[in-house]
Amino acid sequence: MNMKILKKMILVSLLALLVLPNVVQSQNVTEQLRMRLEQTDNIIERAREAVFATNSPHAKVAYEQAVELQRRAWQLFMRGSGNNNYLTANSLTLKARQKAADALKAARTTAQSESTVLQRLERAENILDRVRQLAGNDGNNYQNLVDIYTSTRHNLDLAWEFYRSGQYKPAYKLANQVINASEKLLKRVNQYIQSKGNYERRMEAVRDYYEMVEGVLSECNSEKAHRLIEQAKGIFQKAESLASEQHYIAALTNLQTAKSMVRKAMKECRGIKPLEQRYEKLLAKAERLSDKIPSGDDMGQRLLTQVYDQLRLAKDKYEQNKPDAAVAALKAAQLTLERLETHIRSNSGR
Repeated sequence: MNMKILKKMILVSLLALLVLPNVVQSQNVTEQLRMRLEQTDNIIERAREAVFATNSPHAKVAYEQAVELQRRAWQLFMRGSGNNNYLTANSLTLKARQKAADALKAARTTAQSESTVLQRLERAENILDRVRQLAGNDGNNYQNLVDIYTSTRHNLDLAWEFYRSGQYKPAYKLANQVINASEKLLKRVNQYIQSKGNYERRMEAVRDYYEMVEGVLSECNSEKAHRLIEQAKGIFQKAESLASEQHYIAALTNLQTAKSMVRKAMKECRGIKPLEQRYEKLLAKAERLSDKIPSGDDMGQRLLTQVYDQLRLAKDKYEQNKPDAAVAALKAAQLTLERLETHIRSNSGR
């Protein structure tokens, strides 16, 4: 082998040794970039699942941008490492990852917003349905609330439309408005029901009270007392009229006024001692009936004892300046006397 050939072989070997590390390095860069691109593909795929599970326009736009950036990155990678293709591809795939992350974040935010809005809408639906159920129990007694209910129902339907089209912000805002309006409606309906029940109970109590004192007042000679009773009857009728128009709170006020006027009439009568007069009349009747009770009539004796106990209670209450309690005891004594009288008649007819 001559010297020239030897020198050429040495030179080729040296060149090979110099080029080989660059080739290896180039293969490593290619493989690393390929792995990076594939990782980005996986990230975009996960984002795609989240984006298409929601109706977020922002998430969709970010996802589409990520897909386009990644497409361009792969395109440059496939062209090889010349003209800075790998460098640009690497930059594009990193940007694609960021867009995919933005899409995923927007999708999650939308999902959370969707869940929040849905909860508000369902709450509004439940309250409004409760209003409808309560109002429906009384038929047409809520005509003054119909317009408010109809408007609230319309707004809730509109909120549902916003929700279904993915417009969660206006849907959330409108749902809150509906909840506020529905809660006010529910409060008014509950007030109506409560005031109606209170009115009916108070009406019964006032009637019972008037029946209880009617006997005393009928024996009273006070002109002022009779004027007060006539005024009380007028106010009582007004309360009934208000109640027929579902104005139960105002009706309750009138009932209380009527009862107060009856109480005033009782005070006017107290000066001429109508309670003592009624007590004496019932006591005299009890003594007359006691003579008619045959020997061995245990039921008659028990009724008579009960009458005397009630009369003593009435006298004690009057002396304690408790006319209402005294009147109640006298009323009880009167009813017991009526039972005793019926009992005696039935026994005498045997």
